Amino acid sequence: MRSMKVKSYEMLNSQSGGHSKIFRWPTEEDGYSAIGSPLQVSDGEWKCLLYISNIGLNEIEYAHGVDALQSLMLAFQHARFYLLKSGLKRTWYAGRDGDCGIPANVPDFGRKMTEHLVSVIDHEIERIVRSHKKKRMLVKRCAVRKRSG
Repeated sequence: MRSMKVKSYEMLNSQSGGHSKIFRWPTEEDGYSAIGSPLQVSDGEWKCLLYISNIGLNEIEYAHGVDALQSLMLAFQHARFYLLKSGLKRTWYAGRDGDCGIPANVPDFGRKMTEHLVSVIDHEIERIVRSHKKKRMLVKRCAVRKRSG
């Protein structure tokens, strides 16, 4: 990833082709991130601008990929990495405490391993959803019993 010094939001916009998206965190020291629209550098090379304020990242970074989608996906994964690495509890608007708002990506270790990892994740999600449904049913039953008792 190549980088350059950040001077202003206007510079972020010009470096990203005028399409950067600013996200803000409602913290004591607000921060923002900018992820630019994919820009084609050459045949088979694309880049996305990435900048996150107030985490010690004082330069614009670029995530490079072989196509627009890969460069965009890599920009989001780099943003997640930097946010988690910072150790700061950044919270996305309307998110849970410490939720940086960027989900983890399942790494590609070949088709069989990736399918296995996705299967494990899906199974765990289903288990959590069932557990929450059971808890809600218990809470409803207790509320009905209190009203009728």
